[in-house]
Formats: sequence, C-alpha cells, structure tokens
Amino acid sequence: MRRLRDWWERFWFEPTMPDNLGIARMLFFGGLFLIFVRHDFAAWGTVSPIFWDPVFIMRLFHLPQGSPEVIGALGVVWKAALFLACVGLFTRPATATAFLLGIYLLGLQHSFGKIRHHDAILLFAMGFLALSRCGDAWSLDRIVRGARNGTAVGKVRSGEYTWPVRAIWLTISIAFCAAGLAKLHGSGLEWIFSDNLANTLIEASYPIKNGPLVSWGLNLAQLGWLCVLLAGATIVVETGYPLAMISTRARWFFMPAMLSMQIGIRVVMGPRFVQFMLANIFWVPWDRVGAWARGGVRGGRSWTVLYDGGCGLCQRTVATLRELDLLRRVEFRDVLADWPEIQRRHPALRQDSCLDVMHAVSSDGTVT
Repeated sequence: MRRLRDWWERFWFEPTMPDNLGIARMLFFGGLFLIFVRHDFAAWGTVSPIFWDPVFIMRLFHLPQGSPEVIGALGVVWKAALFLACVGLFTRPATATAFLLGIYLLGLQHSFGKIRHHDAILLFAMGFLALSRCGDAWSLDRIVRGARNGTAVGKVRSGEYTWPVRAIWLTISIAFCAAGLAKLHGSGLEWIFSDNLANTLIEASYPIKNGPLVSWGLNLAQLGWLCVLLAGATIVVETGYPLAMISTRARWFFMPAMLSMQIGIRVVMGPRFVQFMLANIFWVPWDRVGAWARGGVRGGRSWTVLYDGGCGLCQRTVATLRELDLLRRVEFRDVLADWPEIQRRHPALRQDSCLDVMHAVSSDGTVT
C-alpha cells in the first residue's frame, strides 16, 4: 500500500520544471485561437428559439441563447483571451476568461439539437490550465517580471507543473476508453467481425458535407479481412489507451496509434478530430524536445554580453535577454564584478567603455 501511495503521489505531483507545461499552454491556446479565429459565434443568436434545447451545463447555469450582438462581443473577448493565454500575458485572468466564456460559446454550438463530442476535451483542458501555474515559463508575464525586478526569475521544480498535464492525460484516456467500451457494450464482438466498418466506409463515401479527402473508402470496404483487422485495432487502441498514462513504452504505441487512426478517419471517412489532435500536445515531453533541439544546433555562434551590474536598466535588459536566449548561446558578465576575467579574455576592451555602453562579443571576436 505504501508503494501504491508513493506511485500515486509521483504520478500527480512529481517535481518537474515549468517549461513543459508552459510550452504546452502556448501551443494549446495558440492552436485554439487558429481554429476559432474565423468562427462566427454571433450566427447562433439568429437561430429560431424553437430549436433551443440547451445541453446540461447550459441548463445548470441558466445560460440563455443571447442576441447576435451579445454573442458576437463575447466571441471577440474569448478570442482575445485565447491569444493572451497563448503568449502568456495576464496568463491567470486570460486562461480563466477563456475557460468561462468557452463554456458558454462552445455550449451554444451543442444546444440546438446536434451534439458533437469533440469540444468537451477543450473545456476540460482549459479548466485545468486556468487552475494551474502554466504561466511560470514561456510567457510574457515571466519576461515582464524579470524586467521589472532586474533579475531573471528562477525556475524551480514543483509538482504544480505536473498535475495539470496528468489531469488532461486522464481526461483523454477516459474519453477514448469509454468510446471503445461503448462499442463493445452496444454491439459486442460483432462490432469487429460484422460488416459494420465496411458499411460505415461505404456510407461515408456519399457525404452530405465534410466528406473524405480521398475515395479509398469504397476500395477498403471490399476487403472484408482488412475491415475486421482495422475494427479490431480500433477496439484495442481505444480500450487500452489508459495504459499510456502509466507506461512510457505504452505511450509510444497508443498515442501515435490513436493519432494515426484520427488522421485515417479524416482521410477516408470525413469526420475531423482537430480538437482531440490538439489535446495530444500534452503527451509530448516538450522540455526534452527543447533540450534535444538545443543539442542539435550546437557549434553555432555564441556571444558574451558585458553589462554594468550597478545599472538598473542594464539589469532589466539582461533579465529579458536571459529569457529570450532559448538556445543558451549567450553568456552574461558583470563588468564591475567580473572585470579581471573579462580583461583576461578580451584584453583590448577598457572597463570605462564597457561601463558606458553594453558590449556584445561574438565567438569569432567581433565586438559590437
């Protein structure tokens, strides 16, 4: 029981650096902004109230249909909140606004008789991020704090940067596993071994809208053994998806397999799973990707920046530069504290000149 408890604690609150959560926040809200930036929410205010059939969350909070003007204004505010959350400016209020307005605006789309399941994952993810410290890295807020204080804000490991990602993992896993169990509960193994998938491929080839990108579905439907194989793989991937949470090896299988399945459905059947594809951002260890990327560009040009450690403006500038130095190519030296070392490395420089203006010395000896 102690080992189980320790594993449970590590799963949710294993100390980690804020970079992974910060990059995921930036990519997630940036993707949301691109998906919805051209979406006209105001049109939902013009639909006849006779079709108004609010979903549970709309009924729970007594949210009305609203006029086109009000909905349009809320849509503009929501898109602005998505953008601010992406760049990490006023991150805490921006993520909270994105979540709260998202409940209403995304809920509107499902309150006129047609319910689509793919928007719910967005609300869960926005809710978890709104409650987290996702603005502690890769954000303008962090750069502003460093510039204001005159020193770079230190990064420390904390479980606060782990639980939001794990919570989104759990939500995604429940959604996919429930989809697989629902298939088995409704049809049993016949969902795999019958002509169900072949018939679905044929039906998808004659769409009313959002048709497949290619006509391969009709050809695939003629290969009964392949349809059975694909249907069986679908059940295995969906029901086994929660294993990705607890096993790194399983993660390397289930996450790419599910992404490939979603892309395949779009290509040969038509339905889009953009929202679920976007949520896959949280499975990627972005801090490791960043370290790998920095290692891949080693050997390039580097700089030594010489600054006046007693100058407040210089300190704020250096704090900002530290945050922007993503490839770790810049070394910072205080002319007051480090002058003996600076003079040893660069004997042609004069201390009074370096105190007067900031100097940047490149790895090839060029002084700016």
